[in-house]
Amino acid sequence: MARRTQVLSSEPPTLTPQRAIELIRQQLDKYPEIVKLHRHDPEVQKWESTTEGILTAAFGKPNGQHHANTDAFMYTICVTYMGESDAYYAREHLESMAKKKASLESSIEQLEILAPPIAQVAPGTYKFPAEMRECLGICLATTSRLRLKLIFASSRK
Repeated sequence: MARRTQVLSSEPPTLTPQRAIELIRQQLDKYPEIVKLHRHDPEVQKWESTTEGILTAAFGKPNGQHHANTDAFMYTICVTYMGESDAYYAREHLESMAKKKASLESSIEQLEILAPPIAQVAPGTYKFPAEMRECLGICLATTSRLRLKLIFASSRK
């Protein structure tokens, strides 16, 4: 019997590249204080969770899975050995945090490089390409004419 694999639908990004860059930079600004905290400090988990949410909103979920940039941030420790000293775990944590910082910096670079130039109007805004604006104008004009026809037709009854 053939095995069925569930195909998950993709989730597109919900942030403009400019807004994503702004939010990632805010997280990077918090990094120097977060990296000083113990690895089990709730503020570390809060920072990681918030950053994961920002990256998901920035890059979406292709095929229902985390984007590679989100994975690069989330999975920075390959192997953890049990029974090691606190100093060992502290070093692992610092190394993991340095990788997280590098992945955030890389995400910003990618968003800056790959953002379509037309989208780079102003922070947090998006300008539709001329072809789309023209199409939207035609659609809106057509919708307005239809609405007027409906109003006119209903008033004649």
